[in-house]
Amino acid sequence: MRDQQFKYRGPAGVLYGTDQLPVGVSMPKKEWLFDLQGDPRESYDTSDRNPDKLLQLRTAFEVRQKEMTENLRGWK
Repeated sequence: MRDQQFKYRGPAGVLYGTDQLPVGVSMPKKEWLFDLQGDPRESYDTSDRNPDKLLQLRTAFEVRQKEMTENLRGWK
């Protein structure tokens, strides 16, 4: 989810392993907030410095996720 300046990435675990050695270990889930004007490569999480924006974009993300869950085919 993004707006003019910020991009929110919802929480997602990271699985580790290779094709030959699949490992089912996952890192803890974390959400990210990137300031696209100050960091266009999305290298630094700014969620601790922008809690209001994090809450705003997280809420919009959750609303969109709920809409997609309720309407799997994408039309109303």
